[in-house]
Order: sequence, then structure tokens, then C-alpha cells
Amino acid sequence: LAAGGLGPAGGRALVVGDGDLSFSLALARVLEARDWAPRARVHASVLQSRDEMSDIYTRFDDIWAALQQHANFTVQFGVDATRIRETLDADAAG
Repeated sequence: LAAGGLGPAGGRALVVGDGDLSFSLALARVLEARDWAPRARVHASVLQSRDEMSDIYTRFDDIWAALQQHANFTVQFGVDATRIRETLDADAAG
């Protein structure tokens, strides 16, 4: 994790196309376990809308609820990785 990205000093990461957001939740838990969470900022993104995520992934609602407990994580829906400049929020990109 610490190789030029997230580490003990903090940092920022962008997770693109995380399916049901389970990777982002696992990352949040690792950062918290290592006590890096207060200094780290992670922005996860998926192509689908929030409603579509609930329809597609059976575990999504539980994962979403758990992710919302991590203040250093944000999630953006509707991000098309093939058009990331147009679909990713400027705050996440900067």
C-alpha cells in the first residue's frame, strides 16, 4: 500500500470500477486497522447508479452501509472509465 500511494503519512487513491464496492470496503478496513485512515482519502467509483447497484449486487446495500461509516471514503456513481475526464468529479480528480 505505501509505494507512492497510501501509507502511514496518508495520501489519496482513486478506485475505478469497483463492482459491488467490496474492494473499497476491504481497503477501508485495512487503512483503519493500520491507523492510516485519518490521513488517507479514497474516492471509489462505479459506472452504475446507486439504484442499479442495488439491483445488480445482492450484497451492495450492506457494503454501502458499511462504507458510509468510513469518513475518509467517498463514492461516485456514474463514472465511465473510458470517459473519466468528463464523468469524474473534479474534487476526486484533483
